Amino acid sequence: MLPALTPQYVLGLAALLVLVVDAIAPTTRKNGLLAGIATLASALSAGVAAWFLAAGTGRTALFDGALAVDASTLFFTVVFGAVAALVSLASYDYVRDEPHRSAYYALVLLATTGMSVMAAANSLVTGFVALELVSLPAYALVAYLKHDEGSVEAGLKYFLVGALSSAILVYGISLVYAATGVFGFEALARAVHGNAHVTVLGAGVVMVIGGFAFKTASVPFHFWAPRRTRARPRRSARSSPRPRRPPGSPWRSGSSCSRSPRRRSTNWASRGRSSSRCSPSSR
Repeated sequence: MLPALTPQYVLGLAALLVLVVDAIAPTTRKNGLLAGIATLASALSAGVAAWFLAAGTGRTALFDGALAVDASTLFFTVVFGAVAALVSLASYDYVRDEPHRSAYYALVLLATTGMSVMAAANSLVTGFVALELVSLPAYALVAYLKHDEGSVEAGLKYFLVGALSSAILVYGISLVYAATGVFGFEALARAVHGNAHVTVLGAGVVMVIGGFAFKTASVPFHFWAPRRTRARPRRSARSSPRPRRPPGSPWRSGSSCSRSPRRRSTNWASRGRSSSRCSPSSR
């Protein structure tokens, strides 16, 4: 009988395997091998979770109730594994010419691992750790193009907003624990009824919900999502300002005459008209 967390183990070990393969042969172009490992591991994780779901393994509590694997956990693991397999497969052409391809696939696998662990979380602590396991690779993936100014700026914004939301979430968890003395979801449901510290508990619940919603860009905090993930647009040649006319120069910035080399015409009359139209004296 396989362990209940086999899909998560497969994803985590695959992330380490990708890094080990790159460390063994760092100068070899092996984008296909890395993409294949990530795709196969994600598909295998989804397949194992689907097998558990079809077999009806029931509910399994692990680590003193901190994690619980049930039908809902397996369903979301199938979804996350399938999406990660498609992302890894589609990223083959995207990262083909990038220098750190193994880091990209490892980050995708680690983020998928965090999502599947978060689906199995049964306490505030494990939920927060799993959420950070999703968020930290996401920060690095946003800033993956290190030589692109927009990518680095977007990653920095994402990191700052994520750090703020994590601080709010952790403080809310501490208030909830101070009012109830427990972290588990089932124990919290029992401790809420008739609790004497209603004010502290209410403030903690509000901060937990707000921090989680702000970190995941849920409604109404989704208004801040474009600001933290969309960088300042890069200036293109079309949007760049036109050069100003130098003092004493007969040329205008809006001149229709091009400085690029023109095809030499055999018609002497047309050449004369072209030169007269572009000559400074005609201005």
